[in-house]
This record gives sequence, C-alpha cells and structure tokens, in this order.
Amino acid sequence: MKIFEPIEINGMKLKNRIGAPPFLNMPGGEGNFINDLTIRWFEVRAKGGAGFIMTGTVMPVAPPPQAQSLLGFRGIGIYDDKFIPGFAKLAKALHAHGAKLGVQIGMGGPMGGVGPSLPPYPDERHATDELFFIMIGVRTPVREISVEEIELIENAIAQAAARAKAAGADCVELHCAHGGATLHCSFISPYYNRREDKYGGSWENRLRFPIETIQKMREAVGKDFPILVRLSGDHRVGSRGVTIEDTCKIIVPALEKVGVDCIDVSQGDMILSL
Repeated sequence: MKIFEPIEINGMKLKNRIGAPPFLNMPGGEGNFINDLTIRWFEVRAKGGAGFIMTGTVMPVAPPPQAQSLLGFRGIGIYDDKFIPGFAKLAKALHAHGAKLGVQIGMGGPMGGVGPSLPPYPDERHATDELFFIMIGVRTPVREISVEEIELIENAIAQAAARAKAAGADCVELHCAHGGATLHCSFISPYYNRREDKYGGSWENRLRFPIETIQKMREAVGKDFPILVRLSGDHRVGSRGVTIEDTCKIIVPALEKVGVDCIDVSQGDMILSL
C-alpha cells in the first residue's frame, strides 16, 4: 500500500506516509516551555509507527497573559532562544523511533482578537458571530493589525523557523488555515479582509502577507530545509470566502512559486453563521 511507502520532501526522508497532524491540545509547561509531559505526549505517537509528527501551533511571539487561560491549556513558545533545548529534546525523542518532527508556527486571527480588518464578518448585511462566543459566551474584541505589526510578525516567524531548525526539527510549517482562527488565513480570505492598502483587495495583495512570511522563512532556514503550509482547501462559506477552485488555481500555485515544498490540506473556517 502507498501509505507504507517512504517519501522525500526537499531532503526530509520519511519512512512512511503516516503522519500525526497538528493538535493544539498538546501539553505545555509553565512559561510556554516544552516539558516531560510534552515529550511523552508526542513520543507515544512516534512509538506507534508514524513516520511524521507535526506539533500544534507554537508561538513566535510572547502571548498576552489572558491568552494563556482562554482555551484552558498552555501554549508552547518558540519566541526566544531559551526554547531551543526543549525542542531539541523533543526532536531527539522522536528521531529515536524513526519519526521526523515538523514544527507548526502561526499567529491567531480574528478569533484571537486581531484581524486584517474589523468586524462584522463578512459585512454588515451578512454578519456572523465568532466561535468563542457561540461555544462559551466569551466575545473577543477584534482590532485591525497595522503594517508595522505585519512586518514584525513576519520577522518573528522567520526567527522562530530558524530556531526550530537549530533545535533539530526536520521541517517547519506556516499555519494558514481555518479562516478566522489564524491571522495569515484571514488575510487571504475576502470574508475577513477588507483592507485598502497593499495587503487587501486583489488576490495578489491578500496573499502578500503569507508570501512575504514564507520568503523570510526561506531566507532564515536555507533552500534545503522543507517549508510546509497548512491550508483549508475550501473554507465552506461559499464565494464570500475561499473555495476549492481558488485554492487549486490561485493559492497553491502562488505558494509553489515562492518555494513551498508541501501543502498540508485541512478544511473549513472557524466562524459560524448565525
């Protein structure tokens, strides 16, 4: 069966095509460090025979204090060199079982309080509510991110990718899926992005933020280190968002052009219609 055959992605040789996807409920320690429980949580998946294991989203910038308890678990950071030893220990543990380690890096979007433009989404006439409020009654104010902040985030993610490589990870992934859950995805989608500067409007402009980020990641890790991107193939909000045709004909070719080695395909958005 094909699933048990090896595969190579820009020099990363996987023993099979079984992978553990990025789960955000991975345990983390105080101060956003990887701890022994984190190692065990991932190692058991490697022991099960998976050839590839991706972390959930790790943080390229220090989170605000309130974000630590919003979802009931601690995140894992990679926003400082002090986190490199923890990732090195994780990589060593997975490599001992023949599994490769991918580190997913991303930023929260409108669900986390920051977006390309302000609510309501997609517009006044067809307003939707956000998932946190529907689930737990917590309404998150959303502010529009500035161009200066965009540049800072791009640089922070590039530096985080370099740290992951230095720690012995086998690839990095930019989280660019699930609509309002991630900042990069919300920039791509006209559902959220109503900007009138160089980051809004046309496909070229809405893709500018993830493409600039990938270019800086590539500069940080070099040409022979795999960069993956996680996308939602279809955002499931119709033509107001991103469709599977958009992904296949516009988004993926644009990412391939700037050197993305593999597309990790998910599905859907994280904002629900009322």
